[in-house]
Amino acid sequence: MNGKVVRKERRLTFIAVPDRRRRFPAARFLAALDARGRGLWASFARLMNRAHTSGFEFPGRVTPIKGSKVGLLEFRLTPRRGVSPHLRLFGVIRGDLVFLADGYSDKAQALDRRVVDRCERLIADFEASGDDAAARLEPAPRRAKGKRRQRS
Repeated sequence: MNGKVVRKERRLTFIAVPDRRRRFPAARFLAALDARGRGLWASFARLMNRAHTSGFEFPGRVTPIKGSKVGLLEFRLTPRRGVSPHLRLFGVIRGDLVFLADGYSDKAQALDRRVVDRCERLIADFEASGDDAAARLEPAPRRAKGKRRQRS
């Protein structure tokens, strides 16, 4: 099974994980977002990339799910004290790759355990399939270090 690249930042690549029917729940969730949701997703991805590139901890909107066997993380696209609906994605981080399982929007701030369990199974099935997404992806271009060219 192959993952689907949904966003590529400078160093981080966000990949949607397929389900058993070869659909991509995370990609479908992201495609269905309105303009506000797309903006929240873009700013969240940039924040994560900036933190990953500079070696800082990920923003406060990334929290581990307690009791997860695969290291599932909750990605809150809506910032704290943000207005509802609250947008959430679930996935794992493996090096420079972020594997996204699924997401949902809800008016309440409580987690939906059914979605969390489904995401846990999606990630476990994807990792058990032996899919090596890192080998198929081209590395993100790196900026050359050195002096900047001065404009004249």
